[in-house]
Amino acid sequence: MARPDADNEIVRRRNAMVMADPRQVLLCGLAPQAAATMGRGWGNCILADAYEDHVQALRGVIRRPTHILRWGRTNLGVGLYRARQERKCGFR
Repeated sequence: MARPDADNEIVRRRNAMVMADPRQVLLCGLAPQAAATMGRGWGNCILADAYEDHVQALRGVIRRPTHILRWGRTNLGVGLYRARQERKCGFR
């Protein structure tokens, strides 16, 4: 948000949030004014820089998938996700 056109940056980021249609919004690392502007209008919005505050906010909202994830040529991201879970790749 340090760009010369910070107001436009806020609009772009809010538009991206609207398009993602999140159940919950977690904001951190923003100046107080930017955080207040970004968080305005969201019913489930956490404005905090502490990791533990975000973990607490997500408790009960995020769940592991209950079905087997299938992957192949068209959905390689699932394979990477599973490899990370099983610690079979170098990404952390």
